[in-house]
Amino acid sequence: MISAVWVLDSRGGHIIHKDYRGDVSLAARSSFVSRVVNGQFEDEDDTARPVFFADGICFGWIMVNNIYFVGVSRQNLNVVVLIQFLRKLEAVIKAYFRTVDEEVIKDNFTLVYEIFDEIMDFGYPQTTEPDVLKEFIAQRSLKELLGGRKVKVDPTAVPIAVTGAVSWRPQGIKYRRNEVYLDVEEMVRLVVSPDGSTLSADISGALNMRCFLSGMPELKLGLNERVRTGPV
Repeated sequence: MISAVWVLDSRGGHIIHKDYRGDVSLAARSSFVSRVVNGQFEDEDDTARPVFFADGICFGWIMVNNIYFVGVSRQNLNVVVLIQFLRKLEAVIKAYFRTVDEEVIKDNFTLVYEIFDEIMDFGYPQTTEPDVLKEFIAQRSLKELLGGRKVKVDPTAVPIAVTGAVSWRPQGIKYRRNEVYLDVEEMVRLVVSPDGSTLSADISGALNMRCFLSGMPELKLGLNERVRTGPV
């Protein structure tokens, strides 16, 4: 579980942060600044590792355009999840503002705080897909989006994340006929010697699918019952 996320400038100064669990104070930032920013290590041969423990706190960080994205935790958490979450956070901010730098974050701190609230709940990563987040975190006000028009809003509508929809498939896709084309491509590689003996042989393949399905139907694929597998 991630206790807090900090965004720091190149000197370790505070830009913005979000405290999710309340068990790591922002004052612990001094441990990060001394080791990573200032390079003060206990061992002379040590370097700034992307994950380290100090004062009972696990620190994980990435650097983007001279900005430190830091995740901290009191527990021995899965560091791969921590680093991946920080990368996802970077990708979300970039999807909203096209770039990630100190000025952009400061100029849009209100929206960035909204993103922090949605992508994690009590230290557990939640929705990190930009396309899903943009469904309910808009960069402009509702009045600007509607252009002054009167629109009837459905009060029962819920975000697509709640319904289990995926971010890579837009809503409302419809086709006249539901069809799926599955192409099986095989490639045989064979190397023979001058006397005709086989030196090496292998088969590789790929399944390429073209989907023309309306909505999100369940699809079951099966092999022909007369298919033979194994050596012939």
